[in-house]
Parts: sequence; C-alpha cells; structure tokens
Amino acid sequence: MSIENLDIVTSIQNYIAELERTANVSGGEATEYAAEASRSGLESLPGERREKLISYCLLIAAKRVRAVTGGSAVRSDMEPCDWVNEFYFCLDRVLRRFDPDRASLPTYISAAFDSFMKSYLADCDIRGRHYVASVNQLRRKREQLFMLNSCEPSDELLMKELGWGQLRLRNVRMAESGSAVIRLNDPTGEDGDATVGDTIVSDEPGVEETVENKIMLGKMRECLDSLPDDRNKAAMIRCIVHGESYGKIGEELGASKEGFQVMDTPGDSKYGFTTQQLYEGFKKLKAMGAKHFGLHSFLASNTISDDYYPTLAGELFELAVELKEKTGCHIKFINLSGGVGVPYRPEQRKNDIAAIGAGVKEQYEKILVPAGMDDVSIYTEMGRFMLAPHGLLVTRAIHEKHIYKEYIGVDACAANLMRPAIYGAYHHITVMGKETEPCDHKYDVVGSLCENSDKFAIDRMLPKIDRGDLLVIHDTGAHGFAMGYNYNGRLRSAEILLKEDGSTKMIRRAETIEDYFATLIWD
Repeated sequence: MSIENLDIVTSIQNYIAELERTANVSGGEATEYAAEASRSGLESLPGERREKLISYCLLIAAKRVRAVTGGSAVRSDMEPCDWVNEFYFCLDRVLRRFDPDRASLPTYISAAFDSFMKSYLADCDIRGRHYVASVNQLRRKREQLFMLNSCEPSDELLMKELGWGQLRLRNVRMAESGSAVIRLNDPTGEDGDATVGDTIVSDEPGVEETVENKIMLGKMRECLDSLPDDRNKAAMIRCIVHGESYGKIGEELGASKEGFQVMDTPGDSKYGFTTQQLYEGFKKLKAMGAKHFGLHSFLASNTISDDYYPTLAGELFELAVELKEKTGCHIKFINLSGGVGVPYRPEQRKNDIAAIGAGVKEQYEKILVPAGMDDVSIYTEMGRFMLAPHGLLVTRAIHEKHIYKEYIGVDACAANLMRPAIYGAYHHITVMGKETEPCDHKYDVVGSLCENSDKFAIDRMLPKIDRGDLLVIHDTGAHGFAMGYNYNGRLRSAEILLKEDGSTKMIRRAETIEDYFATLIWD
C-alpha cells in the first residue's frame, strides 16, 4: 500500500475501510516492527513489514480524525483525509522516538497524532488571519483580468499573474469563502457543545510529554476503577478516562471553574513531579542518607463538595503506600495542601469541614493504617476556607459609561482584588442602600487599570447604580490584599477590622506614593 493510493479517497470512512483492509497485522507484530523502525528507521524494514506498519499507524490516525470531525466536513484548508496523509510524511520521525517500554504502540501513535494535529490547527489559525491580504489581491487581479478579457480568468492565468502555486490559490479561495481554516475554538460535536480543541487530547508539542500524560491517565483509570462506584467517583471516571469536559465534571463534583483553571491537566501543570520521578527521587535521596520523607501536594483549588477532597486524599495515600513499598523510604508526613472552597455565590452550599475531615480520616484508616503507616502526620493549608468569607472590599462608583455595554467604574481595581481578572472568578456584589431593590440593570463593574480583564463583574444583574454609590464586594478575605500589586502605579487600600462589639480598628494603612518610590535608588 502506498500513500498515493489513498490520495483519491475523500471520505474518511472509506479511508478507514481501505486502511483496515491493508493493515493486516496484529498489535504485537506492529509493535515489533515499530521497535525495529525506532532503531534504524522505516526504510530499514522489508517492504511488506513497512507497508503493514504504515497502514496500522495511519489507521489509528484516521480513527482519531473521525472522532474529531464526526465523519463530516469541517472548515479547513485540508480535508480530514489530508491530515492523515500529512502525518504520513512525519511518521518515520515519530517512530524513531517510540519506546515499547513506555507505552503501547496505539497509545503512542494516538498521542503523536494528537500533538501533530493540534500543532497543525494552531498554525492554520495563525495562517488564516494572514490570508486577508491575499484574498484582496486575488479579487483585484480577478477583476482586472475580467475587464481585459471580458470573461472569468482561468486558474492557470491567475496563478501565472499572481505567481502562486495551485495549493496557494486553493487556500486563498477557501479563505475568501470563509472556510480556509479550522480554528481550535470552532464548535464541533452533535450539539455543538464542544470545540475542536477540546476533542484533541494533547496540548503539548512534544510526543514524550503527551505519552507520559496518557500513561498517567491509564494509571488513574486503574485506580479509579477499583473505587466504589458512587456518584462522585463515577463522574471522575467519566472526566479523566472518557474525556468529558472539566466544566461538566466540576458541576457534578463541586469543583469550581477556578479550580480547574489553576490545576488544569497533569501535563499542563507547573506543579510537582511524575510518578516515575518521585520513585527515582526518593531512591536517590535515600542513597544519599535521607532518613525521613514527605509528600507535599496540590490536590485541588476551591472545591465545593464534601466528597472531593477525601477522594483525592485517598489517591495520595495510595501513592504513599506504593512509594514506601517500592523504595523502602519512611514517609513521615503528607501535606494535602488546601483546596476546600467557600460559597462565593449566595445559592451555593457551604462545605461541611467536619464531614470533609471525617472523610479524610476514613481514607487514612482504610489505606495507610493497614500498610503499617499509622505514624504518618497529616497537614493541610486551609487559608481560603478560614479567611475568604471574613473579608469585604468596599468601593465607590465614580464613573459610568454607555457604549456597547453598560459600565460602572469604581475606585478599586485588580490591585485590590485580582481573582476576577486572572480567574474570571465570581464575587457577589451588594449595592449599599439598595439591597431590596430589583436587580434589573446589567453592568460590567470595572476598575481603572489599562487591562480589559480588570473587571469585578461581567454582565451582572444589579440594582440601578448611581455615581457615589458604595459597592460591597463579598468574600475577599483570601487572595485579596496578598495578591495585590502596583500595576499602573495603583496603591493598595487600607484594611479595617470590624470587632465583635461593632467598633473598628485600622490594621493596615493605605499605601502612599512614598511607599511606592521607597525602594528606588536615585543615586
């Protein structure tokens, strides 16, 4: 089978059928051929082996295309079958990096193709914007030639006059019709409830990183499948294993949108190590004389479920047992980090911290105690849970603007509360003196920084706000002043403590211009 024979096939389903016919090889045989190709390249394989391996790999890629497109046409400068054809030309390079000890061949090829496709589509997204000038050039030339010859110019004449090749002319024509590129945020799926980017697993350009992520996900599948099939754990399986959206899983588990933004996927997170790196690190430190070890994790951020935190703690406890058994290291403590959230929206329930603690204890007794690890100390970092509900940002409406939207400008900004700007986080807002009035006006409540993300609320329904009104922004006791900064030379505000007897005390003065310049050296 040669790639040329497939060029004429336009239907992805027919394409797959043709590949299935020619890829007459078992997974074990294909892996053997791929291992040989990794050592000396595709061309080193005998003809029949080479063609079978190529068909096997392209079949995996074609099925991924079908999964992304649903078998239907999408807006692109390449047909779905063309994506596979393009992947063919980098297959030798991909196979040279295959390691059968790290991943199965289907997993590896799938990850490599995901990475290739994501990179290609991102490139299309950029190139598509650059076609604007070419579209205008084509239109002018076509009109010019029509006026000269009184007929539509042929493709050959256009290419000659413009100095373009056939592919360039095709792409520009598709750009002219609005179909030149497929963008990562283009809707896909039966209901249009996902994007093309969502359907492609890998965000990483490197194949090894992508494969590592898939291996990790496989291990998580094994772990999760062994758990009781209650509502929360079943939802986790659907998200992690079957690729359902983080938003959907968040609704079921009670993990906030912010939490997923902070944590993202394992391959995209800057935190921590891979499991293999932990094993290697523990062994090296033990060999260097270390006697006691600990695990410090970042499990989650702002969860709003009593079940989520104990479940993740259980997974960490199981990892600790594995580390002890495989390395012989004494694990003295486990820091579960923070992650227990607060109800930023009035309609949300509060976490039951006692129930969460009981859930963690249950996991401890079920996993660590039987493993002889009942001496492990447990630490947590519950700053948000303790502080967030007990802080308010009080600001005054000083501007209003009526353009495409209704804007209310206040005398605070992201220097005072950064969470909405960087996370899109929700903070409830009360307009003082208008608590009982109907929320019948839609506003963006914004600060004064020269960043469009400097907004405390977007399309928020509030009572009518007049200049001079005081706005109270709730639940700012955590990630408020501590996250503040002096961008645009903005100074952070004072902090006032409300005492139990109703009196107040300033516990932090407002910054001054002298503070701002205090660290400058003028000499």
